[in-house]
Amino acid sequence: DEHSLHITISAYQLNSWTDLLEKLLPAALTAASQEDLQFREGLPRDFLLNMGVAHEENKSSAREQFMDKVKKLMTKLIDYAPVDAACDQMGKKLMHSVLPPALELSEKARTVLGDGEKWNSTKNSVVNRVEIDPDTSIRLIRSTAVRLVAEEDSVLVYFSTENTREYQEVGEQSLEVGSDLAPAVEHLITSYPAWVKVEELPLEELEDRMKVAGDLWERGILMTNEPLEAHYDDP
Repeated sequence: DEHSLHITISAYQLNSWTDLLEKLLPAALTAASQEDLQFREGLPRDFLLNMGVAHEENKSSAREQFMDKVKKLMTKLIDYAPVDAACDQMGKKLMHSVLPPALELSEKARTVLGDGEKWNSTKNSVVNRVEIDPDTSIRLIRSTAVRLVAEEDSVLVYFSTENTREYQEVGEQSLEVGSDLAPAVEHLITSYPAWVKVEELPLEELEDRMKVAGDLWERGILMTNEPLEAHYDDP
């Protein structure tokens, strides 16, 4: 006998309809039980006398009525299924597992990775201090690098830009934006790959638009149309 080495490559892992339904059905049942009285009605007192493996061949009317009721409730359940929310949970999980976006050098030069503050040991100071202005054109570095997710009482942006090449070496990366600032992130997601000026983000206050752009920029989620001009550097 000789030893052998085998390598298994898995693609599309945990990305099936079953995986989606595992998240969707419990949420649908919770919503249905809260909103529809039929889901909270008590079971027939004699259902154990007609249901179960021992009664599979039973053709009684009580059994047929029970099965009809189950089918009716299962059909109604789809009306309460939060499909988008379940898909967001799938996307949230993906953000933790995928590799970080691969950027070309010209792209990297327009992100915080290539166009942000750096420590200059010769000057013994921070250099290349850049600022995003209201008329700066921005977009996501990749449409697949972020996921906007509503959770409990807030809204968070999950992202993959700070992941490493080792599988789940770092924890989940997220930024809380809240429901007030979420429209700006949604606009960037739906506008991709078009460029959007910071001042055009759909928020009432310019201060909020600048905050969203700054927070996303610092986490490597945004790129600018042109490299930013450095400010406050000593000559």
